[in-house]
Amino acid sequence: MGLKKDGRRFRKDILRIALFSLLGEECKECGTVQNLTFDLIEPALNDKHHRFNGYDRILFYWREHRNKNNIQVLCDSCNARKGLNERYWSKQEAEELANSPL
Repeated sequence: MGLKKDGRRFRKDILRIALFSLLGEECKECGTVQNLTFDLIEPALNDKHHRFNGYDRILFYWREHRNKNNIQVLCDSCNARKGLNERYWSKQEAEELANSPL
């Protein structure tokens, strides 16, 4: 990972490396080490963090980890799958649907 020393970009890279060091450098679900992202375990009350870019988003994730331990590492595929499950079904609804006869 190349570090660029231009202020916010440099701080973003440092925070990103620190988060991966604390949380691990592999997907919590499938174990892959490619295309990794940070994911909120419990969704935020609002989706404001999705409007953040670069340093501001990494800083948000750092604060979520420091204050609430509410962050995990997932690959893009697992993160997308988790997002679809959360967006359309509550856990109870998903379990009821899975257990219902067709």
